[in-house]
Amino acid sequence: MAESSPADDSARHELFEAARRGAGWTLEQLWIHYLALGGSLVFFDLDAYLAGLTPMQPSQQDVLACALNERLADLHHTTRVPYLTALSNTDEGALANLLEQLPDVGSSD
Repeated sequence: MAESSPADDSARHELFEAARRGAGWTLEQLWIHYLALGGSLVFFDLDAYLAGLTPMQPSQQDVLACALNERLADLHHTTRVPYLTALSNTDEGALANLLEQLPDVGSSD
């Protein structure tokens, strides 16, 4: 997991707000997409975070980053909001093992 310094945390809300504007979203549109991805903040708490008034849990920042990054990708922007949690490298063997455990979709038992 990537760690961020308190100085980074204090300005991170500005990064999110700039990305929201760059994505052409209203705060309401961002909140709806954030909720759709599993975000748990109420509208007013998200508004307060983007204004720099309240903190946001790192896991919720990653959900917010995902919502914004999906929109930026749809608009073909090259910039993305960085995630706080780094994913470990996945092993293709692990994926193959998982797929072997799944029942055959096309089989008629």
